[in-house]
Amino acid sequence: MVQNEISPRHFRYKLWRLHSEIVADLCTELDIGFVPHPRQAGDDEGFQRPEFFRNASHTNSKYGALLLQQMQELA
Repeated sequence: MVQNEISPRHFRYKLWRLHSEIVADLCTELDIGFVPHPRQAGDDEGFQRPEFFRNASHTNSKYGALLLQQMQELA
């Protein structure tokens, strides 16, 4: 077993989508609004565009700015 290896991006994407679906369903049950990730941060395949991530599992301040803009528009 290899330690400290990052999973392939397709696997990480599937896990992220599953997690988002579970959280969205829970929010619906609890009558809490769920805000999906900013669409402009994704590419045509649904992966996060490089200018919005810092590494394989963390976003950057540009992504944070998109989230803040999205929250302001919803408020």
